[in-house]
Amino acid sequence: MSNPIRIQYRQNADYFAESQRNPPIKANWATENNQRILFGLVIVGTYIYFFGEERQKGTPVWELVAVGAFMIIVGAGWLWFFKKIGLGKKKHPPGYEWTEKDRERYKRHHPTEGLVNCEFEESGFSFGLEGGVITKYSWSMIQRVVERPGGLYVFKSRMFYFWFPKAAFSTEADFQSTLKIIEAKVPVLERCRIAYIALGSNLGDSRQIISRAVDRLQEFSDVLLLKSSLIETAPVDCPPGSPNFVNAVVGIVPHSSETPETLLAKLRELEKEFGRQPKKVMNEARPLYLDLIAFGEETRNTPELVLPHPRAHLRRFVLQPLSEIAPEFVLPGQTKTVATLLAELPAG
Repeated sequence: MSNPIRIQYRQNADYFAESQRNPPIKANWATENNQRILFGLVIVGTYIYFFGEERQKGTPVWELVAVGAFMIIVGAGWLWFFKKIGLGKKKHPPGYEWTEKDRERYKRHHPTEGLVNCEFEESGFSFGLEGGVITKYSWSMIQRVVERPGGLYVFKSRMFYFWFPKAAFSTEADFQSTLKIIEAKVPVLERCRIAYIALGSNLGDSRQIISRAVDRLQEFSDVLLLKSSLIETAPVDCPPGSPNFVNAVVGIVPHSSETPETLLAKLRELEKEFGRQPKKVMNEARPLYLDLIAFGEETRNTPELVLPHPRAHLRRFVLQPLSEIAPEFVLPGQTKTVATLLAELPAG
């Protein structure tokens, strides 16, 4: 590569909010399972200490056993109750979603926005605030790079990382060229597979149904999902008198073991949970449908699954919300971006 790839972005509240949404920091021990084991050991240790103290006071063993059994029964009852009402359900992966209060607090402490210039080259990368000191790093100093829908996490150590937003790259080609350099120079590059799912509803409280379905789809993603706004559209190829649809599109990063087929099966089960029945009439009104639009660069052409969705590039109710979250995405088999396909659709 003869010329460096240059990007420029503002170091403001939006930048830091995005950088902290899904940082893929690897914890050595603090997994959910290990935390449960540690909690259990603390409880058991506390009881053993209590047991020893009471025995020294002459408390009969049967009383201590009865107290222990009572504690186990009460604890199990609370755990069952918490699980029943959903408090123990993991709704989001590690990460933090900034609130408006967070943004206002940041702006109070940082009233001016810094403009950052960065260059990527074969030997490494450099960056710094405009008019300030430029810091250079060679690729040999980088442990791993993780691609996410919004950009790149570049790790200098297990905990310390740089965040380079994808929107700062002038073109998709520049972003892909940077990834090729990283792939050749850095020991670990974790590429991002994004699955795009279209949601629609025209039966029942459609807006509430779509919002609830989006929350459930979060469970299928390794990171906080991308989601469009809700739009209302007229029915297409539906029986006469069909109600309008509420539509949206989300982008998820599937679990590493997920395939298009396993994800499709989960989507079908989710549709059933929301009350969808076997169709009697083609495109009849339904509380929820979930269409798998694309799964990374994968393609399929089977009776059960066609990827990408064969009519996605022709449907405004798919392209419009998809363009909100992935305007530069090119559907496999297409040559134009989602934003271009949307702009070229006939009016109406």
